[in-house]
Amino acid sequence: RQFFSAEPQHSTVGDLFPLAGHSGFPIMQGSAPAISLAAPEVEVLADETLGAVRTIRLHLHSPRGAPVIMLDVEPYAAVQAVNIAGKRIESIASGRNLWSLTYYAAPTAGFEAVLEVDPSQAIKLQVSDQTWELVPEVLDGSGLAIQTRSDDMMPMPNFDYGTVVVGVAVID
Repeated sequence: RQFFSAEPQHSTVGDLFPLAGHSGFPIMQGSAPAISLAAPEVEVLADETLGAVRTIRLHLHSPRGAPVIMLDVEPYAAVQAVNIAGKRIESIASGRNLWSLTYYAAPTAGFEAVLEVDPSQAIKLQVSDQTWELVPEVLDGSGLAIQTRSDDMMPMPNFDYGTVVVGVAVID
């Protein structure tokens, strides 16, 4: 109760993330003070097309030093494969519209991802970075006197969102 406004609303994760509109995972949301956090960065290092394959070499980086970086690509069908640290991973057939990659323990300098995509399709990239806890900027900006959990409470298991910052880019 200490983290929500007087009138929290039922919502879904898909309402919060631009490319995850399909997610129906239920959440509660309420108003909060706006704070400015550095968004994750994606830099296009190379972009070339050879026949039926467009190869896009990206560098993904979290200026906040977040240990988790997520890359979502829309549409799913455009992604044929990805290469991370010299390991090529083929895409599998799916009815989903969002292709996703989650990199845990991301290096502080970031990492490269080489996407092989269908050159006839424009793609949207959503890059998110995540820390396991609410960062001090969030807690300090809340204006709340945060109470610690009592001994009979524990963090929600298998829920990995602390602070998530999202950025979106379109590549034609």
